Amino acid sequence: MLKNNGLFDDKLSDKIGLKQLNGAEEGENEMVRNKGINMSTIKQENRASILKILKTNGAASRKDIADIIELTPAAVTIIVNEMIQEGIIKEVGQLEEKDKRAGRRKMLLNIEYSYKHVIGINIESDKVSIGIANLNGQIIHHHVMQLDKTIAPTQFLKKIASTCMKILWKQNIVRENVIGVGVGIVGRVDLVSGSSKHAYGLWREEVEVKRTLEHALSIPVVIDNNVRALALAEMEYASEGNLDNMLFVKCGPGIGSAMIINREIYYGTHSMAGEIGHMVMDDDGPICKCGQRGCLEALASQEAMIKRLLNDFSKENMPILYALTRGCRESISFANMELAYESGETMLQSIIDEATAYLARGIVNVIRVYDPKKVILYGEIFKWPLFHARVLYRLRQIISDDILHELIVISSLESESDCIGGIALAIRTYFYKIGGMNTHDLIKKINL
Repeated sequence: MLKNNGLFDDKLSDKIGLKQLNGAEEGENEMVRNKGINMSTIKQENRASILKILKTNGAASRKDIADIIELTPAAVTIIVNEMIQEGIIKEVGQLEEKDKRAGRRKMLLNIEYSYKHVIGINIESDKVSIGIANLNGQIIHHHVMQLDKTIAPTQFLKKIASTCMKILWKQNIVRENVIGVGVGIVGRVDLVSGSSKHAYGLWREEVEVKRTLEHALSIPVVIDNNVRALALAEMEYASEGNLDNMLFVKCGPGIGSAMIINREIYYGTHSMAGEIGHMVMDDDGPICKCGQRGCLEALASQEAMIKRLLNDFSKENMPILYALTRGCRESISFANMELAYESGETMLQSIIDEATAYLARGIVNVIRVYDPKKVILYGEIFKWPLFHARVLYRLRQIISDDILHELIVISSLESESDCIGGIALAIRTYFYKIGGMNTHDLIKKINL
């Protein structure tokens, strides 16, 4: 304690004492606030654990859940009852316990997947796919809009937001019943700011996708690379069994891949892991959208093949395909390309064989480094029997057939509904990771 030895007057001493007291009170208040934050975090983590158990194992009783997450049955009951009141979990029936007293039954619980909705958006170089889904990833409505490169990126994002609101209105879904929006977009993404750093084929400047859409929709938005989002959807909804280690390869207008390790997307130090499309395969190859020369995407993507095909398409260069299409470029399809290939169209054979050889080599390079349990091939072009067969043929030249048989799988995701990537991203971020907590507070922050 400070003594009043003449250097301090009583009033000054009182002020110092008050400041010390206030400091103590502030310290106690800070402890209370921190305790509140910690308790809130623990509650959220426990709710998230319960949802994960129900998602993974299906219906379970309160006691089953308590045994798995190592909480007391009473504690689990309190949390579960709160989630039932909120409409997140529901009781689905009773099951008789085999090892208990005769007639004793336990009440089973499961997730109420219709509790809320999410919006999934996929933005690529040729189109935008928008979907509304329940919390089980079931798409209620799907809409495709063409990319408009004549307007500024921010204006186009606002146009996407407007389309989302129209869809919600038509489906009679109020904004408050949408917990989040997931956006998959081509190119590099800043996961912290939610910005598109360089969307190949869309725009070269940095675009604040998350910020723009959140302000336009007043709904929380999470953004990631489109292939990573689709890989997440593959793991959650399409693949059989516990597929916790896979390489996901998408071939369409471009080529991309994503790596899943222990059921989590692997990003790498600079969030560049899985950029298979921009591995340089030929130093003297064509210029890629990214600015490099000879990238896999510039040599083996669907867009690259079509570009070569149309450049060489003529009666002299491709007489068989020319006859099948009557010289009309718009009539070229996978079906008549396959027929021309099998009929000995030399130049067409060269284009397809070179593209599939490059693609197979690129996939094998990643397999050698990563050694995944499965390689999932996604894209409409892999459902074309000729292309699929040629890729497998090239792979067999490098990898033994017994390994290849179990390793390579065609994705069962519908490529027409690639908004499923954004849907999976939104559900994981705004439902499972936060334990189904209300995102209303996040929306309030957006509107500030």
